[in-house]
Amino acid sequence: MEGLFLILETLSISGEIGKKAGLYLSAYAKSHSVEPGDALIAASAAVGHLPLWTLNRKHYPMKDIRFFSPA
Repeated sequence: MEGLFLILETLSISGEIGKKAGLYLSAYAKSHSVEPGDALIAASAAVGHLPLWTLNRKHYPMKDIRFFSPA
């Protein structure tokens, strides 16, 4: 498991990510039970133009999220 963390890159939470996460919470917290952690993860992926790698797509109803898809 430690090897996994050696190959991952970190992404700092910026003001832009925080604002986008807040927008996601406003839009999806009640209707889809999106929580702050999910909103921050989604916002980080969206702002960083990165695919989101998850097995639980129902937590990410955002239209601008791109999901990782294995080849």
